[in-house]
Amino acid sequence: KDEWKELQFSDLYTKKEEMATKCSEFTTKQFKVNKKLTTTPEYESLKNEITQLTSIVETFDFLTNDKFEEHHYVDISKKTNVKELATVKSDGGNFRLKVLFDANIDEFKEDISDIVNLAKQQRKINDQLKEIDEEWKTKQFKFEPHKTIKDLQLLDTVFALEIKATVEEHSGKVSGFKSQSRNLTDELRIRIKQKE
Repeated sequence: KDEWKELQFSDLYTKKEEMATKCSEFTTKQFKVNKKLTTTPEYESLKNEITQLTSIVETFDFLTNDKFEEHHYVDISKKTNVKELATVKSDGGNFRLKVLFDANIDEFKEDISDIVNLAKQQRKINDQLKEIDEEWKTKQFKFEPHKTIKDLQLLDTVFALEIKATVEEHSGKVSGFKSQSRNLTDELRIRIKQKE
């Protein structure tokens, strides 16, 4: 544990699996202890420390979520009162894990998990908005000449039906995004409003 405190936050991306494996090993060994020792205060203390360490490592995994944007780290920084977390996206996490251990980061595991879920939802919406934009960028309108009026072009009937179906599909998605507005960033709200 003390060795982990000296690691940089940026090291978590490569070390978190190793840390989780170590916690798993500790948990396994804890159950192999002689039954007579399991009633001692020392055993109970060790068991609690293993549980807490496991919870901390799970929280570290949440903190390194690849869906996080800078504003997510700012939110986490405010909730945990760890100012160093606010700049993780911009500076890569140039601080020692001791800061997180000292802040009892595992006490905020549920809050951070909620922000992970929010970040995933926001990323999914963002990706879907990009797909909608890309589809319309490449859409080519097909026209055909009017049968009786010279110099008049009409939208191809089959293509018009395809356009109508695409508009209805995208409108449905946009309505779904709007229903989640309380979980959206201002940027996403603006982009959704532009699609209405």
